Amino acid sequence: MATVLSIAVPELRQRLAAFPPPTIIDVRRPAAFDADSVVIPGALRRHPEAVAECGRELDAWRTVVVY
Repeated sequence: MATVLSIAVPELRQRLAAFPPPTIIDVRRPAAFDADSVVIPGALRRHPEAVAECGRELDAWRTVVVY
């Protein structure tokens, strides 16, 4: 599977409306998370240091978007 390093907002919106939607993971550090009231609906909140461990929780067949 190809690795894409970025995704534009319109494309992410389109993918979220499709089936299956991608898994969204929010890895912002606490200060950045607390300073921003915007969260992508349905995003999983994970600490950046623990992102490798959260891979076991993910569906292998679903695209993952990390922000």
